[in-house]
Amino acid sequence: MKQQLSEDYIGFKPWYMHGDELPWTHDTSPDGHETYVGTITTAAAATDFDADTCSYVAADALAAAKKIQFTIPQGWVGIGFRFRFNGITNDQHVLEMFAGFGPNDGHYMHFGTLTIDQGVQEYLTGAAPTGIKFCDVVTPTVENWFTLGYEGLQEGYIGCYAINTHGCDRFWIVASTLDTANAGTTLYVDFKQL
Repeated sequence: MKQQLSEDYIGFKPWYMHGDELPWTHDTSPDGHETYVGTITTAAAATDFDADTCSYVAADALAAAKKIQFTIPQGWVGIGFRFRFNGITNDQHVLEMFAGFGPNDGHYMHFGTLTIDQGVQEYLTGAAPTGIKFCDVVTPTVENWFTLGYEGLQEGYIGCYAINTHGCDRFWIVASTLDTANAGTTLYVDFKQL
């Protein structure tokens, strides 16, 4: 019997990056899909993500410059994250990662704190440099998840962080530390289905 290969199983799964349309979402824009806003330009205060402010309502109300929020389709078993910044090598950021279950749950769970370091590999648009570099070292300093995440880190290359979604379909990310001391301004978070 010939084994049929499914695109869902081994097919190409793209990185969703700032400005991309999320094809599983619906809104009132002309194309009918949400555009992913995958940037953080302002660090969040501790009171922006403490236990009293982890409701969907409070997260929605937080200033857009301080957060990244998105939903994924049901059925994604794993999700991977990679990070980019327009600063200099070794700028260091701290991210607080949250996940939620469906629209009716109403609250995010804090599942991890990641320390990420700016690397040297430049993100290119075609062959043109952008001044944006991938973060290469991703270190979980807190993991409160059902299973441990996987961090891919090798200095000078592209670091990543991957988790099993355990049925979560919404994610909220804030930077408790955003290293802008060296003129960097924007942290980009890309994600993909694993």
